[in-house]
Parts: sequence; structure tokens; C-alpha cells
Amino acid sequence: MLLFRQRHDGGNDQLEFMVDLHFKLPPAVAGTGQNQTKVFDDYLYLTQIQQSRCYETAIANWRRQKSSAAKTMGALYWQLNDVWQGPTWSSIEYGGKWKPLHYTIKSVFAPVLLSGFLDPATAV
Repeated sequence: MLLFRQRHDGGNDQLEFMVDLHFKLPPAVAGTGQNQTKVFDDYLYLTQIQQSRCYETAIANWRRQKSSAAKTMGALYWQLNDVWQGPTWSSIEYGGKWKPLHYTIKSVFAPVLLSGFLDPATAV
């Protein structure tokens, strides 16, 4: 099912790599057996958290650049809501429930955002 719904070439491999990099994959995904339903649920949750972290990092970076030559301060994101049930890129489930990404979007677009940044030029 995941392969069928994935609309980004290599997307599942990228998700698996990023989840393993930041959180470590649940054992069954990494190759050892456990309760497959729980492992699948855990994996889906971690991919949603990873998606949220990517958006948070990117949008915070763009907001910091509002005084730069690019004058970038935000973004439009794909996509807001699901049109069918299942794991998708949206931030709101088919039934209206917020996914982790939607909570992140709410906070990252708040009037005041605190985010860490290491300037490579000054190391500060």
C-alpha cells in the first residue's frame, strides 16, 4: 500500500533513511520481527514527525532570511487536507484530525518564532 500511494520517486527510501538517521527505525523495519501492526504504526508516526521537522527547519530558515537580499519570510506548503484515508503528505487527516505537521505549521508561522541557528561565518 505504501508503494502504491507514494508519488515521489525514491520517497519511501528517503523516508526510511531520514527516520533511521534521526530516530532509529523500529526493530521490525530494521530487519528483526515484532508485532507488525505496532511496528507499522510506529513507523508511520515517525515519518510524520520527520516530515514536521523538515518543514520546521525549512520555514524557520526562510523566516530568518526576511532581511536578506532574497527577502524570503515564509512558504506555502503542499498539502493541507486529505481527500482519502491513508498515509499522505497532508497536514490534516481525511476526517479533520490534525496530524503532527499541522501543529508544527501553527507554531512555525506564529508571529514570534524562536529557532536556533549556527552562522558558519562567525561560528555563533
